Amino acid sequence: MVLGCPRCEAVNPEGNRFCGSCGTPLDARTCPSCGSANPVAQPFCGQCGAALDPSPGAIPEPAVRTEERKLATVLFADVVGFTSLAERTDPEVVAHMVDRAFQELARVVGEHGGTIDKYMGDSLMAVFGVPVSHDDDAERAVAAGLAMRQLGGDLVFSIGVNSGEVMVSAVGGDDVTVIGDTVNVAARLEKAAGPGEVLCGRLTTELARHRVEFEERQPVLLKGKSEPVEVWAARKVRRGADGPGGERSELVGRDDELAFLEMQFRRVRDDRRGALVVLCGEAGSGKTRLLDEVQGLAAGPANVVRAAYPSYGVLGGLQVAAELIDQLGPSSDPEVQARVRSVIGELDPSLAAIDAAGIEREQLWGLGQLVKEKAGDRPLVVLVDDVHGADDRTLELISQLALHLRELPVLTVLAGRTEPAGWLSRFAAANTLRLQALGPAQSEALAEALVGEPLSDDARRSFAEMSKGNPLYLRELVAMARAGRMLTPDDTGYALSASGAVPASLQALLAARLDALERAQKVAVQHLAVLGDATAGEVETLSGGDCSSALGLLDDGGLVRQGPDGRYEIADPLLAEVAYDMLPRTTRGELHRRAAASGRSDARVRHLERAADYLAGDPDIAREAAEALAEEGHALAEGFRFLDAIRLLEKAVALGMRRPSALLELGKIQGQCGRVEDALATLALVPDDPAEPAVAVERDHCAANVKVFTDPSAAIPGLEAAVEQWHALGNAEKEAWANANVGVAYFYRSEMHESARALDRAVDLFESIGDRAGTVSTTSFLGLARPDDPRVEGWLTDALEWTRHTGDRNRRSAILATLAWRHFFLSLCGAASDTATAEDLALQLATISEELGLTDMAIHGRSLRTIIFRLTGRLDGAKCEAATLARLHEPTHHHTESWLAWAAGFVVALATDAPTAAPPFPPEDSVDPVVTVSGVVVNAGLILAGRAAEAAERQARVRPITGPLVGAAGIIPALGLALLDQGGEAALSMLDAALEAGRGFGSSPLQLAAQALLGELSGRPAEVKAEPGRVSLADAIVLRAAAVRGDAEAAEALRQLAGALAAPGLLVGLPA
Repeated sequence: MVLGCPRCEAVNPEGNRFCGSCGTPLDARTCPSCGSANPVAQPFCGQCGAALDPSPGAIPEPAVRTEERKLATVLFADVVGFTSLAERTDPEVVAHMVDRAFQELARVVGEHGGTIDKYMGDSLMAVFGVPVSHDDDAERAVAAGLAMRQLGGDLVFSIGVNSGEVMVSAVGGDDVTVIGDTVNVAARLEKAAGPGEVLCGRLTTELARHRVEFEERQPVLLKGKSEPVEVWAARKVRRGADGPGGERSELVGRDDELAFLEMQFRRVRDDRRGALVVLCGEAGSGKTRLLDEVQGLAAGPANVVRAAYPSYGVLGGLQVAAELIDQLGPSSDPEVQARVRSVIGELDPSLAAIDAAGIEREQLWGLGQLVKEKAGDRPLVVLVDDVHGADDRTLELISQLALHLRELPVLTVLAGRTEPAGWLSRFAAANTLRLQALGPAQSEALAEALVGEPLSDDARRSFAEMSKGNPLYLRELVAMARAGRMLTPDDTGYALSASGAVPASLQALLAARLDALERAQKVAVQHLAVLGDATAGEVETLSGGDCSSALGLLDDGGLVRQGPDGRYEIADPLLAEVAYDMLPRTTRGELHRRAAASGRSDARVRHLERAADYLAGDPDIAREAAEALAEEGHALAEGFRFLDAIRLLEKAVALGMRRPSALLELGKIQGQCGRVEDALATLALVPDDPAEPAVAVERDHCAANVKVFTDPSAAIPGLEAAVEQWHALGNAEKEAWANANVGVAYFYRSEMHESARALDRAVDLFESIGDRAGTVSTTSFLGLARPDDPRVEGWLTDALEWTRHTGDRNRRSAILATLAWRHFFLSLCGAASDTATAEDLALQLATISEELGLTDMAIHGRSLRTIIFRLTGRLDGAKCEAATLARLHEPTHHHTESWLAWAAGFVVALATDAPTAAPPFPPEDSVDPVVTVSGVVVNAGLILAGRAAEAAERQARVRPITGPLVGAAGIIPALGLALLDQGGEAALSMLDAALEAGRGFGSSPLQLAAQALLGELSGRPAEVKAEPGRVSLADAIVLRAAAVRGDAEAAEALRQLAGALAAPGLLVGLPA
């Protein structure tokens, strides 16, 4: 009996177990899908998983019937010179030659674990990684291509190989194929390859270069590509061992890093001072493993709380905060507890009256107090993983909170990837521990620890080389080697018995692990990747069947873990990412849609948002997602979580949300957060509605109001129009706020009279409707616009009491700012009591603002204290305040408070360390009163240092000082002109304003100083005398006037006073 070979059809004598022509086992069956040979007793193909014995007439079923996105390698092979061959050769001969050659090529493809996707005349397309992924698909494809060069007989092939993401899809029923640019480039590479040449793309080369020798070629311009493509020619496959993957046992190779973390903990425990450590490294470098160790060593002597930032979701920061707060436990202080719970959306009614910005400051204060309480008895260790995925608001909150914790025994460890690296810059001052790759010896030791048995020298070296020092790579390699029974014992230990398992990327490794699972297990992992964490019932909602068995097996295998609450989660977040990425976009969208409909309510918004992203052409899901996002955004805004609210509302608008109320809310919040252009663009989407005229008025009002701080002149016409329109509509509350906004705009134009008039109208309206919050806000600001109003002190006292009653510390900060500025101006040439009051108010302002994180207001308070100390000659105190101010002030921020901080720092430096320092130059054309005062402060420093001419030259270029409160500062430049003996109309005008301010505020020292300078400049000396023993600028001015008249006693007193004030410039023009 003779046997026909199932591969090459050669005739073999009876008794042969293998084909004498090609070596194929004769007791094998050929796979109808990929052409691979398989043992007779095997029901499914060992290469592609297709059934070997389908029912008669049935189309062979591929292993994967559903659509999937995969990392794959595509190979094209084409007969070189086929056209000329066909012209000169009989068609039957050509057909037989090509058929035999393609059979051989198909055999090679199957042996290397690939599948034939299609035959196209004289060429074929093969895919590696579909339907089943291998960790070395790129290498397998290149090796197959190299083997094909020897199989054509009289035929020669050109071969192109390319790797990348493809879409696995059934086209025309059950014909599964791959689609994508990866396929197109592979086909173009084949056309560019010469006879017998295997040309490969960049990714293929990178993935396979550890086992394949390549030769770089000149970039080639491929059809359909605008730029030349880099290509390499494969030369040969190098001999070498492969690698396993594995479990994690003990911590290996991180002794120094763990010792550093232990030292940080000991310092925190012993010194009772805080420490911030940033732990960063590439994915899989062992960050989470080190956190495990820190948690273990600190669990006894310290309280340990731990959380990880979710890999996706718009409210990840909220989840982290909730986890940490719950672990910390409640505060014994009800006020602290109310503020802490508001962080996770549980807004206490007592906080409802606090405005937008204030609640966030309260929350930060509350968190700081809670941590302080919990760290009272034992040190506290806070571990936060995956910080690289955190949003800007969360990073800012962590940064601010870390500042509050510096004096507390708290060790904070933030772990995250080095890429993306943006988060690392937020913590540049932290102790940074960057995990490097393990060395060869460390990698070998870890590989052996993961296997749990001694390894041969070759096996250890193979593991170390393939892992590139990445612990996660090693873990996966060992796991796959054990699962694939690739480790076999020999005389020196366990050796690797199979080749082809070299990992080229972690994605390939994890995709291979997923493809190795039973179908039900793989689906369960992918559905868990969509859900994040879930019960078995929630997973079954997506899968449509019982998945408890699959989850149990996955739990046993360590791929997923079940928490005490019964919820499952994928143990390795990278595995979760790969599982999720393998799902087609439309499948992801549908799964998220189903999860939103039947899953947890707290995850509904996230699922709908993702569904809308992936089902972009579905108007129904876009509409549903937009509504949900807008609703959640509104709830966040109500809870004063404005940055989170903006993100959700903006996404809702991007999805088509055009409800006027949502657009108006977004525009207002964007404006409050300083995003003027975004706010105007949002408000422009609000249409006119004849049936609802208030909508258009509200839109135009908001659009004008967002410009108040950046362009007050442009804002005023729109705000004044809003006043009239709200009045016409009979909405007194809106009319009152529009008037208040007009007043603020005029204030920032330094038009104090117009500002006060508008604010007066607003106060009247608020009082008429009983709006206490509006009244307090407006009267507080009116205290700046019309400081000589006798009602101001009463207004501000009432306002402070109201903030105590409501607990609104943010508004209290604003009122303290008004009081501090008011008394600062009075202290310039005021009595000692004015100076003491100004110092105290500025300190209160700085303290509460620092607690709330209001850096701009804190800078105002510290700047005012610095200036007051300098002008009263207390240079040590001034230097101390200036140092505190420098720590608060970020010099790259060019805002109003920056000019004030620079001015304060300059006058101190001028009087102490740098008498010739160049001054800062606030914008000369600015209408901002704070910028104007900053210039006055700079000039004061120059005048007192003896550089009056420089101050006068600067003063001549700036806008005149106006307003009763700011007018008190006019005595400074007038003094400079007097020192230079330069009177004139400008100086007299400034002194008239200062004199008027002194009368308005009842400040005798200011009036005496103004009268003395008027007499000196006019040549009509005023009969005024300084009070003996006082150290103030007003007394120095009065003494100088007397000394100029020839009073020797006054001149001597002035010399002593100038020394006390560190103001040699006061002696300019006097006899030595």
